[in-house]
Amino acid sequence: MTLNQSVSQPLSVNQEFRAIVQRQRQKAKQRQQSMVSRLAAEIGK
Repeated sequence: MTLNQSVSQPLSVNQEFRAIVQRQRQKAKQRQQSMVSRLAAEIGK
C-alpha cells in the first residue's frame, strides 16, 4: 500500500491498521522477553 492510498482512505481504517501494528509489536516484544528469560534460565543452571 502506497502512502497516497493510505492518506485517501478513511481515518478509521488508518486507526485500525495502526492498532494491528501495535498489537503485533507487543506480541513480538513479549516473544523476545520470553526468549531472553529462557536464555537467562539456561545460563543460570
